[in-house]
Amino acid sequence: MLIVWFRNLNFHNSTQRRKMNAPTKEPTVTAPKPSTFHQRLMHALHDWRRRAAQRRRSRADSQHLAGMSDHDLRDLGIGRSEVRELIDRNRY
Repeated sequence: MLIVWFRNLNFHNSTQRRKMNAPTKEPTVTAPKPSTFHQRLMHALHDWRRRAAQRRRSRADSQHLAGMSDHDLRDLGIGRSEVRELIDRNRY
């Protein structure tokens, strides 16, 4: 209770603050819809970003598999000659 009273004080003249009236109702302004060019551009950039991330993952996977020993690859059930084919098949 003391905190509420303290917040309502106006330190310039030590009287309670006046309550603000509710703001007037103004019409809501909405943003214009993006143009078809803008939508196509955003879609193209999104696809480019997705493909770039996919290439990074594919490169990291191939480097990881290339760094594994033949014994480790056999444990996974693949041979060293099959690594490139697996990477290319799972790319898309």
